[in-house]
Amino acid sequence: MTRLRMLAITLIIALAGFTSCKKTPKAIGDNLQPQSSLIKVFASESRDIVTLTQHIDSLITSTSTTFLIGAMYEEIFGLSSMQTFTQVSPTVIGQIWGDNAVADSIVLQLSYNGYYGDTTTAQRFLVRELDESFEDSTKYYSNTLLAVKTAPLADYTFNPHPTQYSNIDDDSLTKAVLRIPLNVSLGQHFIDNEEKFETVDGFLEFFKGLNISCEPDIPTLGSCGAVYFFDATNSYTYLRLYYHNDTDTLSYDFNITSNCMHFGNYSHDYDAAGAPINFNDSTDSRYLYVQGTAGVMTWIKFPNIAKWAKSLNSNVLVNEARLILKGAPDAINGVYNDTATFTPPTQLIIAKKTGEGTYSILDDQYVGAEYFGGQYDRNSGTVYFRLNSYVQDLITNGPDAENLGLYIYVNAGSYTPRRWIFNGPDYQDENNQIRLELTYSLIDTE
Repeated sequence: MTRLRMLAITLIIALAGFTSCKKTPKAIGDNLQPQSSLIKVFASESRDIVTLTQHIDSLITSTSTTFLIGAMYEEIFGLSSMQTFTQVSPTVIGQIWGDNAVADSIVLQLSYNGYYGDTTTAQRFLVRELDESFEDSTKYYSNTLLAVKTAPLADYTFNPHPTQYSNIDDDSLTKAVLRIPLNVSLGQHFIDNEEKFETVDGFLEFFKGLNISCEPDIPTLGSCGAVYFFDATNSYTYLRLYYHNDTDTLSYDFNITSNCMHFGNYSHDYDAAGAPINFNDSTDSRYLYVQGTAGVMTWIKFPNIAKWAKSLNSNVLVNEARLILKGAPDAINGVYNDTATFTPPTQLIIAKKTGEGTYSILDDQYVGAEYFGGQYDRNSGTVYFRLNSYVQDLITNGPDAENLGLYIYVNAGSYTPRRWIFNGPDYQDENNQIRLELTYSLIDTE
């Protein structure tokens, strides 16, 4: 005869030796139930998570509708710099400038859509003309560069005001914008080449686009600087030429929109940090790191969970597996962890590693965001993921099956520069270490 015996057992995989609860938990009415049918609950803790902090090679940035430009420095993640490459397209095909047209000024206007970091630090933006065309249907990545002409069209130092409304052309805007005056020679160059406006393709061959970069001029002490988000879909983002001819004073707008090809280039200098991150170092796992804009991710692995399950000599059914991440303290290796200025990401993602630098989405994620987790909880400073299917697969496949681990990274990292530090398996406070909380049942057949 076959008999099912169910045991509900709670396992917490963290950073301590094994312990167990020897008493049967008391519950209302348990004296009415035969002792042989009581659900027995046990708790164990084991040091069984392997971790590494790793670089992210690159991310696709040509699909974003946000331009990230700026530079920021902090003592832990070092110096980060963001720049944008974008096409500029004519709004009127067959433009006629008029007799004796002369350029008066030309301005690049970018509509603010947020920021990340310290806005009290002045920024120095450089604008250059591209010397290399975009290629149609090409995906551009965060480590891509296009050739630019040497002489800048603008070398502009300013104090950012990303939330302050602007007065432009005597009109009050309910929008904050950045206006960068360019060398008027560019405007005259457009006027002197009227024939290049006959087709869009002809214009893009003539004028390949713009590069807007930030020249880092940031002290090497303390936390300062910011990355600014500019909206490529907003009507207040454009290139405007002011000119006059024999009869009138006019202006002409060039489009800089999401329909124009563009991409972001991101660079990170971690060696410039006061307390640099130890990449790929398995000997020091006190802290783990994630950072958007193709910055940093964390690799984790549960190397022995399948072996442990096999040792139980029963079929293991995972009821719930929750990975808990706890935010690191205010000081990391003697350096201030400035989470007020450099706030944590609102959403993290965890994915299954399938090869070197490749990954696949977990089945658990398809259940839904609320179930899967990954949201940062400000009150507790924690993030959790529910990994029921993933852990069940590890156990079912057995200890000899391939187990490449998981990647944890910032969601929407192609346009999110946020970063976060959380406690690793070697963190000194065992109660706040990274851990896997596992509730499971044993199903035996006799």
